[in-house]
Amino acid sequence: VLDTLPEKDKMLLESLKNFKIHTLMDEEKGVYFYEMSMDFDNASELYNMTERINKLSQLNSKVESESGNDDTKIYHKVKYEFKGRKFARRVNINPLYKKDRAEYDKKLKDDLQFLSGSPYHIVIHFPRRVKKASIDGYKLSDDGKTLIIDTTIDSLMRNPKLYDFEVKLRYK
Repeated sequence: VLDTLPEKDKMLLESLKNFKIHTLMDEEKGVYFYEMSMDFDNASELYNMTERINKLSQLNSKVESESGNDDTKIYHKVKYEFKGRKFARRVNINPLYKKDRAEYDKKLKDDLQFLSGSPYHIVIHFPRRVKKASIDGYKLSDDGKTLIIDTTIDSLMRNPKLYDFEVKLRYK
């Protein structure tokens, strides 16, 4: 199948080659678990990750339906920066026009019916111990090198900018 894809789709897949996805679904127990992770050397490798994941999802739909629809809309982008001892996660929300706003609100409502209350965990491993973080309610691993933020997916979807934060690491 890969050989039949257009070059831009091959490049998209190549950009996600280090991604790991783990899913578990048990309808009888009402359990759905979805985990994505990626090892990286530089935070710039995470640039436009949300966009790439959305395009991959759309590519999967295209392969299944062969519809060729290429109008995936990105409502926000997450940017990660890591310089020296400072890490930052920033969300840039694209301005929405009236038509797009109505479409976004409908999609959000539909998604929330399915996902409301689902836990969402942001877990980031650092090379050194965390000194402090600018987000409330975070936890640290026993060694102090892993930052954990527990929330719900609906909280994140309703206001993605709530999860803008900075982390400062200790010197050694």
